[in-house]
Amino acid sequence: METRKNKKGVVRYREMITIEGTLFKSPWSIRKTDAQKWKAQKISDREKSQLSGRGYFVQDKISFSEYAEKWLKIKIIPHKSASTAYNYESMLRVHCLPVIGSRLLHEIGHKEANIIVMNLRANGNNNQGINHIITVLKQVLKEAEKEGIIEKSGLTHFNRLKVKDDAWAYWEEMEINRFYLKTKDLPLSPIFITALYTGMRRGELSGLKWDCIDFANNRIIVRRVRDRHGLRDTTKTGKARLIPINHSLRPILLSLFQKRASDNQLVFLKEDGTPVNAHHLGRDFDKYQKLVQGIKRIRFHDLRHTFASQFVMKGGSIYTLREILGHTDVKMTQRYAHLSPEHLKGATDFLNFDGFKTEPNPNLTQLDFARAE
Repeated sequence: METRKNKKGVVRYREMITIEGTLFKSPWSIRKTDAQKWKAQKISDREKSQLSGRGYFVQDKISFSEYAEKWLKIKIIPHKSASTAYNYESMLRVHCLPVIGSRLLHEIGHKEANIIVMNLRANGNNNQGINHIITVLKQVLKEAEKEGIIEKSGLTHFNRLKVKDDAWAYWEEMEINRFYLKTKDLPLSPIFITALYTGMRRGELSGLKWDCIDFANNRIIVRRVRDRHGLRDTTKTGKARLIPINHSLRPILLSLFQKRASDNQLVFLKEDGTPVNAHHLGRDFDKYQKLVQGIKRIRFHDLRHTFASQFVMKGGSIYTLREILGHTDVKMTQRYAHLSPEHLKGATDFLNFDGFKTEPNPNLTQLDFARAE
């Protein structure tokens, strides 16, 4: 143990230990026991690494930016879609690295996460978007914990932010009808109507080709997406799925088929014949909504919510809806059952108990009820 005395006569202590040829020194401590505890922990870490056979990783010297880069290259890019990998990389690069990039992995905890959250809120991000970013951050630290690089993630118990129920928007049937009647003759109307009748995602709609429209069996085969990375034979979940073609949607698709059908051609094209850009659909949809009076403004993705909520409210099965939407977990689908405040209206009207058949006296007042009690 090293000792050092300052001009005031205060003695400080520091321990040292060599691990796999590297010399480690503890911070200077006023108490000798603090330095001894540090050394005991290092010896324990060394023994654990020897038992596991993984070798000792110099966790005191690896920064978040260094490990995040490794995590993306090894865990994300080879195993996730190009779009997902791009989103993860962007979240880390734009929102996390400027704040904690130079911090050591084991130093990152609730304080650092809260700074990121405050920055995101200041920039106008909503709680749902912030949760996505913090989830990616937590994944990085959790993987470092699994590898034994850090003893425990400092964000294990960092709670998700509450998301308001009204974050989910959808159209009532009246609004759907108004939108259709006002925009049905416009060039991009078919893609919006198809979204309402199928719940397909924008990338799936943009990548839909005629070889996946099965008019004989009245179904759509969803197995491609088109995004900023091009047209790819995959879906968000990696699995193809079948969606029935609604009797109202069928003539719309048939009309498009008669105009420009080809097995190798995209179903939805712009007026000039060029492919629809999935990332511009939100902007285009907003322009169409401005033409319609008496509807609430929603996002393009809310057409998927609209399809799901209308499907359930009109008696559709949650498990059938799960297959149509392509959810891997039925919990994702069950939340649609409660979107509408009108959904349970009158649900108990079929109950009829014999003892309650006498009609109440309309002349009774609240005072009469109070006396009866």
